[in-house]
Amino acid sequence: MRAGLSAGLALLMLASCASPESRIKKHRELFETYPPEIQQRIKAGEVDVGFTADMVLMAMGKPARKATRTTEQSTQEIWTYGDSGVHPGVGVSIGGGSYGGFGGVSVGGGGGGSYRDRAAIAFESGKVVSVDRVKP
Repeated sequence: MRAGLSAGLALLMLASCASPESRIKKHRELFETYPPEIQQRIKAGEVDVGFTADMVLMAMGKPARKATRTTEQSTQEIWTYGDSGVHPGVGVSIGGGSYGGFGGVSVGGGGGGSYRDRAAIAFESGKVVSVDRVKP
């Protein structure tokens, strides 16, 4: 059972790490309809204001999270991309359970398996209106 779970997680990680080139290959006909300057940005994994959702998906893949932001002027869909892995931090684990009861409390984070945003892309009416990137 554990080997099956590990294999499934490995496949999921590989799918989420697909390159722009592999995503372009799956949607070659659509990609070829874009102007050359847009094609170059997508190949480089970059997005810009005015891109459609399909362009962003080819360049960056599926977002880790989606949210909606509503202001007086508009409603935006926000796609957030992140990275996971080991990031510096402090964590504390307290307690230990017995007989299958509640085993304690875990406080803090960092050190292993944390998540960090690296980009947030806002859409209005199906087009990118802002791109916020976090430099490593």
